Amino acid sequence: MKRKILALMFVMLYTSGAWGAYYDEGNDGDSWDTAYLIRSAEDLKLMRDRINDYTDGASKYYKLTADIDMTSETDWYGIGYPSPFGGHLDGMGHKINIDFNLQANGMYGCLFVKITQDKQSTEPSLKNLKVEGNVIDHSRNYIGGIVATLDTGTIESCDFHGTLEGTFVGGFVGRMNGGKIKNCTALIKFVSLYSSATIDYTRAGGFVDRLYYDEVIENCTILPGSEINGYMTAGGIVCRWEYTNPDAHINNCSTSITLHDSQYAGGIVGYLSTENVGEIVARRLSGNTWPSIYPQVGNQAQTSPDVPVENPTYTWNNHKYQIFQEALTWDEAKSKCEELGGHLATITSSEEQNIVAQFVIS
Repeated sequence: MKRKILALMFVMLYTSGAWGAYYDEGNDGDSWDTAYLIRSAEDLKLMRDRINDYTDGASKYYKLTADIDMTSETDWYGIGYPSPFGGHLDGMGHKINIDFNLQANGMYGCLFVKITQDKQSTEPSLKNLKVEGNVIDHSRNYIGGIVATLDTGTIESCDFHGTLEGTFVGGFVGRMNGGKIKNCTALIKFVSLYSSATIDYTRAGGFVDRLYYDEVIENCTILPGSEINGYMTAGGIVCRWEYTNPDAHINNCSTSITLHDSQYAGGIVGYLSTENVGEIVARRLSGNTWPSIYPQVGNQAQTSPDVPVENPTYTWNNHKYQIFQEALTWDEAKSKCEELGGHLATITSSEEQNIVAQFVIS
């Protein structure tokens, strides 16, 4: 009898606290070394609840220690609402599978609703995170493959592969009021809610729908096979840029996205809201590559690529790959790469092999 009672008491103690699983490990979430460990869908929901309920979870450090399947979470509502997420999450290269449908649950369907980080912080809000799946939002909210609204903070070395359906849609972030996206990759299909792009105010951007202030997007890649279908305004990297700050820029990004049936379609920016479009393009867009059939900015009549389209440049995993369509021997190719300050691509993994193959095919 004693053994049965003791066993029952142990189970009750273990499950009663929201973070009971972490106490025996000495984790307090105050640094990367003592980060809370997210190992399951239940852990991720506990993290969300602690942040959203204005407890001390909003500014903590977290690490994923396993892939997580969230596709069965039909009642999911996002992390960071009403209390925004101001902490740090390291995905550790793990993947979260999602299938979020706002129409079904009536709540914010993104993984993160809002990120607002201390501007003095040098640590990314999100890093090394992979997200794969679908986000559907039939309201007029901003949605993104990972975050609805990024006020401040950095998303770094993250991937999103999936399908997005909504009114104001960004591949990673719906709306940026500040912050940075760096060294990220996406393979995305955007599906419009409407049968015609003549419907007013539908927008889709490869990484972000709308930029507002001092945002930075650098060294990001939209992979071949990505598409935007039936949005009034569409941009390969950003849909609409409300240019108000001279520190904002989009540099060294590459996109192979295909834009279908849009009134404004830009290889990098769909619509740049400023009276000095040409000046801003010259000063704040550099080193970017995009399909040559589109202008760099949708509402700019003439643009020229920073890198000749016949030798496109792609960025992946903090490396740049430039494609040259020339018949050269191995020694000649090696010499040419070294003359340009680089070297012949060395494939070190099956993932890199697949990515480089997509670059070549495109």
